[in-house]
Amino acid sequence: MQIKISHDGERTIILRLLCFYGLIYIAEAFFLPYITTYYSSQGMTPLKIGILSSIGPICAILVQPFWAARSDRSGKGILILRIVIPATMISVMLFPLSNNFSALLLINTVFFSFQTCIVPLGIAMTVSSLENTGYSFSSVRIGGTLGYAIAAAASGSLIQSDHRWSFVLTGAAYLLLFLLTLTLHDKPRVITKTAVSRQQSARHLLFKPRILFVLVLACATQIVGSCYSSFLGPYMMESEFHEADIGRAMMISALGELPVFLLMDRIRKQTSTFIVLLIASGILGIRTLLPSVTADFGVIAVAQFLGGVAYMLVYYNCVIFLGSETLEHLRSRAQSALVVVQVGIGSIVGNIGGGFLVGKKGIALTYQIFSGALLVLVMGMAIIYIFLIRKRTDQETDRN
Repeated sequence: MQIKISHDGERTIILRLLCFYGLIYIAEAFFLPYITTYYSSQGMTPLKIGILSSIGPICAILVQPFWAARSDRSGKGILILRIVIPATMISVMLFPLSNNFSALLLINTVFFSFQTCIVPLGIAMTVSSLENTGYSFSSVRIGGTLGYAIAAAASGSLIQSDHRWSFVLTGAAYLLLFLLTLTLHDKPRVITKTAVSRQQSARHLLFKPRILFVLVLACATQIVGSCYSSFLGPYMMESEFHEADIGRAMMISALGELPVFLLMDRIRKQTSTFIVLLIASGILGIRTLLPSVTADFGVIAVAQFLGGVAYMLVYYNCVIFLGSETLEHLRSRAQSALVVVQVGIGSIVGNIGGGFLVGKKGIALTYQIFSGALLVLVMGMAIIYIFLIRKRTDQETDRN
């Protein structure tokens, strides 16, 4: 039975979800672009920066699935968000108290044990909330891009004067996010015996060739993207830029995501998800190469814009594709699987591998190595798509 939602109710839902994503990515804009420069200011070596940057991905693999499973089984995702968001807010305020590697390691572990589950829980909640409204995921996720762009542009100069502002502003954003969740409610859900009996087969969906294809590309692009993002701040500081320039670079990246939200629904109707992912992955490879050629801000700006477009193409298509292959009562765990391979495995390899290579070869050469590896992989995946994935998809279509 479908519940019809009034137009006023739809507008209220959309507005709240826009603010929800806006606050999530405002918090990230205040924190992520500056945390590696904070590590550098505390005397961390490139390898230690890579290790610290890998704590979040490790938590995404080991801790985040626990919260996702709890959400699916209880059907109370909003309640869990009301637990993890305040915990995230409190733990981020502990960063200024750290003055050595061990303390930073501990605080990172506490912070990311809660922070990494906010986005997948939010996506699962959003997909359910948008049902029967006529709105797509892009109509509310754009709030995150706009919020990130505005916060990144505004925060650079302030954080440049005192790095502690990064943590204060991040904590304030999470406080507002928690208050917003008090106005949100879980959609009533009835799990039928049929749905439960299909749960085991739903898990096996992840082993279908086309789903493995998507997850491999998501992981590979995240490996390269994590290396690029973790060391862009230090690279720009080495090139005599300032925190304000880093903020502007992050804003440009966020603005690059906007065309995706405006055109993605049309693109998905005309182009295969796999083609979009291959093209976007190739663009990310080129993006990573550009700053290594010259440290000119104009080149970095072009790379950031291309990265924003390509990253959102990959992320959006992965989210929608996995959502379409998943039963309603498994949506949190489906998004959790994407987080594990992307934010988890991909980021660990990118951060630690990148940190090791940066210490040996420098940032510019490391960017070139990662870029070349991704472009080679994309060519190999294109061959797999042509001779395996597309053929099987066509056969399934013919049978139907």
